[in-house]
Amino acid sequence: MCGQERPGVPWIPHKDRAHDIAFVGKLTEYRPLRQWLAAFLERYQDSHAVRFTQDISFAAMLELYGQSRIAPNEAILRETNFRLLEAASCGCAVLTQEVGPDQDVLLEPGREM
Repeated sequence: MCGQERPGVPWIPHKDRAHDIAFVGKLTEYRPLRQWLAAFLERYQDSHAVRFTQDISFAAMLELYGQSRIAPNEAILRETNFRLLEAASCGCAVLTQEVGPDQDVLLEPGREM
């Protein structure tokens, strides 16, 4: 689906990744949960490498996720969305709400989630 094999891109162990948390997505007044999350995590900028960004290329997004440990996800309609698979394919631990049986088809419970 949206996850990417990244031939030639070396795996970076989590202990060596530059960012603790990375989120790529729109931060607008139409996404109040995202705004809350960004404000909450902003308080920890001094002690953790937190990165919120939007309007970057697909390649830059994959590079950012490949350098990050955790990717929060907002599934607005409880859907399996692109971010879930893009971030997971780069080795991020994706924090998301339960989105139902679709994720069980794509990801193996107990192993990939």
